[in-house]
Formats: sequence, C-alpha cells, structure tokens
Amino acid sequence: MSNEINGVEQVVQLDRLIPPAGQFFGMLGGVAVIANNTWSAFQGKNNLNVEWESGINESYDTEKFKEKLISRIHKKAKVVPPFKGNVDKAFENADKVIEATYTMPHLVHAPMNLNTFWFILPYAGILAAIGLIESLMTLNLVDDLTETRGNSNRECIAQGGANIVTGFFGGMGGCAMIGQSIINIKGGGRGRLSGITAAVMLLIFILFASSYIEQVPIAALVGVMFMVVIGTFAWESITIIRRIPRTDVIVMLIVTIITVMHDLAIAVICGVIVSALTYAWNNAIRIRGSVEVNEDGNNVYYIEGPLFFGSIQDFSDVFNIKDDTEVVIIDFINSRVVDQSALQAIEDLAKKYKKRKKTLQLRHLSSDCHKLLRKAGQLVVNSDDDPHYGIAVNYNVKTGAFGKGH
Repeated sequence: MSNEINGVEQVVQLDRLIPPAGQFFGMLGGVAVIANNTWSAFQGKNNLNVEWESGINESYDTEKFKEKLISRIHKKAKVVPPFKGNVDKAFENADKVIEATYTMPHLVHAPMNLNTFWFILPYAGILAAIGLIESLMTLNLVDDLTETRGNSNRECIAQGGANIVTGFFGGMGGCAMIGQSIINIKGGGRGRLSGITAAVMLLIFILFASSYIEQVPIAALVGVMFMVVIGTFAWESITIIRRIPRTDVIVMLIVTIITVMHDLAIAVICGVIVSALTYAWNNAIRIRGSVEVNEDGNNVYYIEGPLFFGSIQDFSDVFNIKDDTEVVIIDFINSRVVDQSALQAIEDLAKKYKKRKKTLQLRHLSSDCHKLLRKAGQLVVNSDDDPHYGIAVNYNVKTGAFGKGH
C-alpha cells in the first residue's frame, strides 16, 4: 500500500537504528518510509501495514513496560552509551545512503492533485479564519490605543500575500500577534519602523542568540503573557454583564467556552450564528401595521419594520381581506422587502385579494425593494420615480411569479 502512493520511493526494514533504551525492551526492528517529499512520507507511514513477529514482550502491557523502564533507569548501567557519535563511520557502515537536495523557493511540497486539495482545505480554512480574526482584533485594539484608523483590507491582503510567499520557502503561516503589538505600542512604537525593528531583532535572536534565549525560564515567558492578558482584557465587560441584554451575555459565554474547548474560528462562527438568529428574532416581532382611508376611499396599510422570513406571519395578520375596499394599497415607506419569503408573502396576499376580485397595490418602495420586486417579475408598473420618492406610484402586484407558493 505504501509503495503505491505517489512520491514514496521505497519502504525498507531497519535493524540497527534502534537506541539502547529500545534494545532493553526487545525492540530490535523498524521500518522506514523513503519518499521525495514530507507529505508522501506521512501518507506512506499512515498506510503502512506491518505484521510484527511475537517477541519476548508479547504479554507486556503499558504498566509492565513502565515498571521495567523505571527499574532500568534506577539501575546503574554497565556500559554508558556515548553521547557523541561518528557520522562518517555511520555512513560507511550504512547499507544505503540517500542524498537529498532542497532548493528554495520550492513549489511542490505535496502531490498536486484533488485529494491533497480536499485534505488540506478544512485545515487551511480554519487557519486562515483564525489568522484573519486575530489580525483584525489586533488592528482594532491598536486603533483604540493609538486613536488612529487602520486599513483592514490592506492588512488582510498583506497577510495573505506574505503567507503565500512564506509557503514557497517552507515557512509557517503567521498573523498579527496581539501580545507583541501591545508591548510595542506601550514601548512608544507608532510607525512602520517599530514593527520592522521587532521583526529584525527577532530574526537576529533566532539566528545568533538562540543559546541566550534558551536560558530564559519558561515561567518568565508565561508571566509576560499573563501581564499581556491582564493589560488587554476588557475588564469592564464583567461589570456591565447585568446591564447588557441577556443574548449578548450568552454570545460572550458561547464564544469563550468554544474558544477554550476548540478554536477561535469555530467560536466566532458560532457567535455570529447566534447573533444573527437573535437579530432576526428581534426584527421579526417588531413588524406592525396600521390602516387608514385615503381621499379615494381606499384602504392604505402602513407597514413598519422589515419584511423577511421571520415576520411574514405577523405581516399577513395585519390585513382584513374580507372587509377591505376594492383597491388596497400597502405603503412601504417605513418598511423594506428583504428576501424571497417576503416576495412570496406579497404574492400570496395578492392572490387572496384577486380571488375576491380586489386589487393590491404597493407604494413607496425603496430602490433595493423596487429592484428585488422587478427582478422577481411582480411589478406591473415599472417606474423609477417612486424609489427616490419623487412621486408615489402605486404598483399593481403581478401574481404567478412563484408558482403555487408554499
């Protein structure tokens, strides 16, 4: 199976590349997957089917291995294995030597096919979402601290382009770091030079001062990050929990819990979904209508609030089809037709009036509503005067645009 994967050159058995600790437990065999790229090597390893012979440790479980390992650690070794090896001698004794040359920039890190694309797509989407979200959050925080206005579009394009170029050189993707940004700003950095200086100094530390960086205790770095968290956390959000809507509190808790349990991208998506549903619910219960009789003796219904899938039932309940006049006018000066469900509701209402030989007309359509209804083919009169409120044109409703309806 492993040999059939594109990029896998050979699968060989290894008997010598086993550390002394492994030999103590009878681990005297190994298998290596040789491939021309890392991706194919991992695929070959995952598809490797090896049947091992039963050894002296066949009946051992994890606890027994753990006990044996502890006893070996405390037991003084007769022969101390050397900490340094002879590379040249190792190559001389090797059965086969494989030479690999890497050039930069390198395009193909994995087989260019649809299987690779579909495999990396979800991970790429999650990483891209997390990177963009963190960068935009950092940009927003920096704008608040510096009282400036950043360009979010330029930030996203620059980050995406930089990550694409980095991939050609085998590097990891990155995004704006909120901790480093806060430290930089509190240190007086304001222009591009501050970010360039931080990047150059980080590169110098990695290339020439890594031995000194390794001496910094992990606890010190953890303390620095805790101070960054304390300085960037919106503590006032805790004090106002009792004064903000419950739905906002629920969204905050959902995003926080999902971020800790999974990742930021999924948490933000869930928060947006809950917020959108809450917004739709609040707007659905706000639609209302009133009726007046105009100078021609016709009933005019004034609708207030957006007409969409969540409010069509309340919209339909406003009208008294049986007792209405021969001509009924719906005034949308304080309302908007939003989606297909709203169009369907208007057509269903027009059909009910048509069955009673009455006419339904629409008035004061905004430009977006006019375009939506005209595209659906529901307007008999096609005029562009009413969207700009030059004159109030009464549009007759054309039925049959959506077939039999719901």
